[in-house]
Amino acid sequence: MRSPSIRLAAGIRGVAAMVLLALACAVPQAGAQSFQPAPTRALEDAIETNTDAVLLPASQPGTLTFRNCAEPCKLRSLNVTAESTFYVGGSRVTLAEFDAYVRSTGPQFLMVFRQVNGPKVTRLVVYGQMQ
Repeated sequence: MRSPSIRLAAGIRGVAAMVLLALACAVPQAGAQSFQPAPTRALEDAIETNTDAVLLPASQPGTLTFRNCAEPCKLRSLNVTAESTFYVGGSRVTLAEFDAYVRSTGPQFLMVFRQVNGPKVTRLVVYGQMQ
C-alpha cells in the first residue's frame, strides 16, 4: 500500500500534466482567434451551358449570344473582346480554332467565364483535346 505522501506526489504530477495539456491546447486557439483571413472576392463569374445553345461571334470583338436555361428562357448576350481567351481542354486556341472544334464535335458542355457583374467574356472552355 502506498503512503499518503506518494499518492499526493502522483496526484500533483497528474494535475500538472493536465494543466500543461490544457495550456498547450489553449495557446494555439488564442492565436487562431486573432487571425483575420483576407476577404474573399470573386475574380470571374461562370455560366454553365451547352455548345448547341451558343452563337459564337465571327470575330473579336463581337457578341456571344446564348441561352443557359431551357425555353422560354430569354437569350443573353455578352461581349467578346480582344482579351477574351478560348480553351479546348487545357489548350489555348484562337476563336477560329475554337469554332471549328465545336462545329466538328457536336453538342457538349461549355463554360462561359465573364467579369463579375459585367458583360465582358474572359474565357470560353470546352472539354476535349485538339488533334
